[in-house]
Amino acid sequence: MWLEVFHQNYTKAAERYYERRLEPLEVEKEFARMPQGPVKVASVIDTLEQSTFWSYPKWWPRPSEDIREAAIEIPENLSAEASQKDIVNSLYDHLKNIELVSVILRFLRPKWFGIISIPVTSLISLRQAKHATDYYLRYLASLRKLRIASLSRISDIDMALWSAAAFSQDAHLGPDFEGVKQATEEMWRDEKFQELRLRNLMSGLRLRKERSMYLVFARALLEHDCGLASIVTGKAYESLINEIGEAEGFPPADGKSRMTGHLADDIEKRGIPGRIGIRSGRILECLHLRNRAIHENLEPMLPLDTQRFVDGVSELLTAWEKSLARKLKHPA
Repeated sequence: MWLEVFHQNYTKAAERYYERRLEPLEVEKEFARMPQGPVKVASVIDTLEQSTFWSYPKWWPRPSEDIREAAIEIPENLSAEASQKDIVNSLYDHLKNIELVSVILRFLRPKWFGIISIPVTSLISLRQAKHATDYYLRYLASLRKLRIASLSRISDIDMALWSAAAFSQDAHLGPDFEGVKQATEEMWRDEKFQELRLRNLMSGLRLRKERSMYLVFARALLEHDCGLASIVTGKAYESLINEIGEAEGFPPADGKSRMTGHLADDIEKRGIPGRIGIRSGRILECLHLRNRAIHENLEPMLPLDTQRFVDGVSELLTAWEKSLARKLKHPA
């Protein structure tokens, strides 16, 4: 499993890319010796700064004295997500720094927390949130989705992804890193991982259920997946053709909705394209491309075909909306 390989190579990633020795599992042992009860931020930071297995000043600023003196009560059992949210919000109210919150929680409660960092948030395509605590909680939720039996702690998933973020950007790995190279390929093929990345990316989009937004999405997909872009465009085309047919008073076939192809033919025969400002034949050209997009037994869509399809449906949508606006301004 690729997560296990990257977790095993965490120390090598730190040495190779950051010239630091990082052994968070050893640091956990140092924290385990701390007395029970409320924990002072100063004690946590001092332990990290003095540890030979970590390098706190490399990445995080030293907190002010008033913050250092803050005493924090952290429950032992934080298995409930609501409890995790409460302690994250409570700590953030004290510290006003979500990175520092994540560091403290990662070492004091490694079972449920990890360190939030740009390499990992970029790798999993996590978009920013309005509030820092929401961002961190979404980060933890993403990591929970990747847990496996051998890496059940959130901190272990965090370590594996941090290592993966470093190694996966290196195009010059030698024969000593064959396992890492194979793990990288496995990671990019992992459907669960790719679904997580796509969900994170899509969570920040505001795609209203409008044809224009479908076409925006299709244009964005063009250079990545022309097949998917053409299917999205086909959805917009079918909706538009049905709206034009309904507005023009075409009767349904046998009491049912008419097929898109039949509607497109009738719209063309009645000269509607010319009336709304589209050249004759354009609608049928788009119909042909739509059929190729949704039927696998036809000629597959190429990027140039998909571009033509998106442009054609965009042109049709613009012309139709202008036609409707004219009717509203000058009703018959």
